[in-house]
Amino acid sequence: MLELFEYIRKNRARSVSYVLGALLTALLVITIIQLSVSAMPRLLFFVGLSLAAGLVFAFYLIKETRLPFRHNVAQGALITQTVLLLSAYLMAGNVHLLFAAALLFVVAGQRFLLGSRAGLISNALVLTLLVLSLAVQNIVMPGSVNVNYAAFFVIGALLIDGVSAFSLSVIAHLQRQQKELEVKQENLRAAYKKIRRELYLNNQMVTSLHKDVQRKNIEIKNILTMSGQLSESSDTQKALESFLLTIMGQIGAEHALILTQARPEQKYFGVQAARGIRGIDMRKIRFYLNSALMDYIDSALEPFPVESIPRTNLFADEIKLLKLFEKDIFCPILIKGHLSGLMIVGKKVTGKMFTPEDLNLISIVANQAAFVMEQSQLSNEFQDIYFKTIKAMMKALEAKYVFARGHNTRTATYVSKVASKMGLPAHEVKDLTYGTLLHDVGKIAIRDKYLLDPKVFREDENIVKQKILEHTIKGAAILRSAGFDEKIVELALHHHESFDGKGYPHKIGGREISTGVRILSVCNTYDAMTSDRPHRKALSRLTAREYLEYNAGKRFDSDVVSAFLSHLDETRNIQKFN
Repeated sequence: MLELFEYIRKNRARSVSYVLGALLTALLVITIIQLSVSAMPRLLFFVGLSLAAGLVFAFYLIKETRLPFRHNVAQGALITQTVLLLSAYLMAGNVHLLFAAALLFVVAGQRFLLGSRAGLISNALVLTLLVLSLAVQNIVMPGSVNVNYAAFFVIGALLIDGVSAFSLSVIAHLQRQQKELEVKQENLRAAYKKIRRELYLNNQMVTSLHKDVQRKNIEIKNILTMSGQLSESSDTQKALESFLLTIMGQIGAEHALILTQARPEQKYFGVQAARGIRGIDMRKIRFYLNSALMDYIDSALEPFPVESIPRTNLFADEIKLLKLFEKDIFCPILIKGHLSGLMIVGKKVTGKMFTPEDLNLISIVANQAAFVMEQSQLSNEFQDIYFKTIKAMMKALEAKYVFARGHNTRTATYVSKVASKMGLPAHEVKDLTYGTLLHDVGKIAIRDKYLLDPKVFREDENIVKQKILEHTIKGAAILRSAGFDEKIVELALHHHESFDGKGYPHKIGGREISTGVRILSVCNTYDAMTSDRPHRKALSRLTAREYLEYNAGKRFDSDVVSAFLSHLDETRNIQKFN
């Protein structure tokens, strides 16, 4: 029903022409019936009604079906056609069923075609004309109207009108429901499109994240490679130069530089590391702070071509400097959000343009350089504080124990030379040297009479030695509470242990004693023997040397003794040569 109603609603003018055609057909049937029962004058009346109905039908079909639907014209055509049919019925009187069918068809058609309000008015008008016509006929010709048929016409028309009205309300309700369903369907389509778009965006995000992960993977591999190089050498410049070699090798750049502020008081960025630069005096490459050029570099967060730098506010020497790197890429090096350096990557050997992947790699290496530079800064600051702490402890010890003056420094020098000679890594040599400077710090906690009074030493030498040896335990406790590394604590605690396991305080021996402690034990003994003490004068170097040779493999590690004596021989030969 909804499809039929939808068709009628969209094609009202054509549907009206169908109803008009049906009424014309009914009139023609009535006229044909009258051919056998009516005289010529009466027959001409029916023919005239048929012609009139045909004209109405032809007019509406030809003109109105080509124009937008007009209610008033359609209503007039339907009422006119109905009046002609009613006139034919009143004259014929013997076509009750045909007239009834045509009347009911007209009543239903007007309701559906003209709408609820206009259809009600048209049907009311048709029924009023029907009743009046039957009443007039019954008055003029008493007994000519069949009451049963008249009642059937009126009641049937009213019923059809009511059913049509009800059908229209049901259809309207169904249409509202259908519209609601269409709205819901449209909302579902919109939701589906939104979900599809979100899914597409999520896929794009996943793809982007996957690419980021791949880039990060490359970055991590580079970091691991370069960090390995860094761990092999604590020299920051060498590490930065290895970064530059990496970027030149992967991109195919002619040269690469890293510029930094060498000292806080320096007012410019100078070259700290460079590779591939030829024919340029490095000392003349200076990017002065607080200049328009540095302001532009500071404002950039990513690598950018030198050609993009505006020359408007630059000084002549800055423009001249930029001409040296005209085809290069500048990349700021940021530490904690502050400009701390500049990486310059030269043009490609092939002459090709830099790709986004190239710029991404430059950015990665710049970040790695920033990390190394930051660690170097922190390391320098820490070492400065660390050394000042060690120096303060040494001063405190030397202020109390005058015989310690120079002993720790000389011993540390011996330890550094022997450790290097024995092949220890540079960072271990450095830590061992610092630890040696503090190995006797526990003597601060020893009473002065045991350290400085020779009479007390002569009265009971064994007790005094035992008291002095306690400085190893006290020194370890002091260093541990101050937060020093355990390796340094171990130097203070065990430097009086013996290779044969008869030392102090834990009587450990052999390889149980760390290499650093074994080296310190030899160097410390030699310097102590060749230095003045409260109870004796310094022994000769030859005597100290013979003592070490005699105790090699007993009190001392023979390998360490051999390396130490070799160092002494080399030093003596150098002195003779000089």
